Amino acid sequence: MLITEGYKNQIRGGVSCYDRLRLRGSLPGWHYAQGMTSFLYANQIRIFDCPAFAQSRREIIPENAERIAKANGLEIEHIRKIRHFRW
Repeated sequence: MLITEGYKNQIRGGVSCYDRLRLRGSLPGWHYAQGMTSFLYANQIRIFDCPAFAQSRREIIPENAERIAKANGLEIEHIRKIRHFRW
């Protein structure tokens, strides 16, 4: 039996929430050329080494997100073509 059935005479309303989130964004300071150049300079990374630096982060960030999701019992679904996805 659901708790809402057992207490239906005492419940005056309910609260619901989303069962999924769509996350989009950018890393502050990295989304424009001068900001990225400043970041690389501050971290002593040569501009010509940027592709190797970015590739290493490209692999680490999704792996970390998957690990956190799994630890919290969540599933990440990657949506490649957003135009054909119904919300």
